[in-house]
Amino acid sequence: QGEHFECQKCGYELNADYNAAKNIGVRYARKRQHKLRSSPKSESGDAPVDVRVTGGTLNGESYQPIAGD
Repeated sequence: QGEHFECQKCGYELNADYNAAKNIGVRYARKRQHKLRSSPKSESGDAPVDVRVTGGTLNGESYQPIAGD
């Protein structure tokens, strides 16, 4: 079933590849948002960024969302 990630603080576990993909997505969204806010072409300095990183786990076959995510 592949590697898994486990938080050493709270014990939260999920597929390591899925966890890495979520982390990369969040970093990209933050960098993109920062770039848009600091752009000299943006009049207000607060350009909206529509990004949602959904939660869930992978089972090798398909994406299974976690209830409440």
